[in-house]
Amino acid sequence: MPRVQLQMQPRFLRHSTKNQALALAPMTIIAITGVTGDVGYTACKIIAAVAEVRKLVVTCRTKEKAERVIGNLIRDTGKERSFFSYVVVDLSDHASLMSAIKEFPKVDRLCLNAGGLGWLAINEQTGMTESMMNNVLGNTILSDGLVKAGKITKGGRIVYIGSEVTRSIQVFKGLLPDYCCFGEVDIDWAITHNYDADCGPLQPYCCPPIRNQLGDYKNAKIIGHCYYAAYAEEQPDIHVITTSPGGVGGSFADVSHFPMPLLMKYCPGLFITIQATQTVEQGVQRYVDVLTGPPTWESGSMPMSGRNGCPCLWGAKGPMEDNRVHAPYLNDPNLNKAVLAKVRGYQARWAASIKPEAMERMKPKEML
Repeated sequence: MPRVQLQMQPRFLRHSTKNQALALAPMTIIAITGVTGDVGYTACKIIAAVAEVRKLVVTCRTKEKAERVIGNLIRDTGKERSFFSYVVVDLSDHASLMSAIKEFPKVDRLCLNAGGLGWLAINEQTGMTESMMNNVLGNTILSDGLVKAGKITKGGRIVYIGSEVTRSIQVFKGLLPDYCCFGEVDIDWAITHNYDADCGPLQPYCCPPIRNQLGDYKNAKIIGHCYYAAYAEEQPDIHVITTSPGGVGGSFADVSHFPMPLLMKYCPGLFITIQATQTVEQGVQRYVDVLTGPPTWESGSMPMSGRNGCPCLWGAKGPMEDNRVHAPYLNDPNLNKAVLAKVRGYQARWAASIKPEAMERMKPKEML
């Protein structure tokens, strides 16, 4: 298990001008996963208002959910039905992923927004934690498959939605585990073991289940960040970054252990006041910033909330800066490559575990 957190020294960052040469399509098609939650749905509404965007493709687990989301978007944005389309995909179902890759239209931008907290469980088919399945494996299979199938245009973008929990957040100290380091020896542990804080005889009192749940989530997002940093190197013709809406609460806390649901439901203003979180609208504006207009962050970077004027990493709110500076394991090319290779191994393991009859269970669905 990674060791305890050490104090990091601050360092100034600048926007990189690398990839500024990537051509900006005059009219852009954007696909977003995970649109049934408040963050994903709000992102769709804001992105739909950008003049550059010609079409928005949303993904949902069922046709019924997709049609309901699109109906609401038509009502809330005033856009024509033809502006929207959908693909049915369940990122936790291998057959669904294979079907979706076939059905996906060609897009210019892919926003991997689906994910979130998982319960403290292990997936039987892959041996991965539920949080790792939710936040990493399905996303990587989808993006890998779309790139291989030529469904993401050359010069296009892949935006993986990560989280500031990958590094220290002082306001959540006690609930969120802190690491001083994370190396190649920790990859298998992070992928296959539920986080279990060692609090000794005071375990029931100082180690609430939410700490272990956030530990799983932290591990999943570290693996996701590293994977897409390596993927940026592997795919030089595609602009790949990791960003985050910051701390926004909302439906994210719906599947969390006590006390997170109560805090986010009854005290959201408190967290905004103490500079720990921000509104959903403020958070998803970042999606617009990285999905539209000229690219302003180098491929492989991790623009998320920075210090926000504080000498320490207080919360998950504030102007974006490249978070690779805030944890050495987020800026380790060798670790990134090792994570990519390891996750690809789990992709293959999942595919091998699927019985032939299960592969035929989900036939391609017509995409409207």
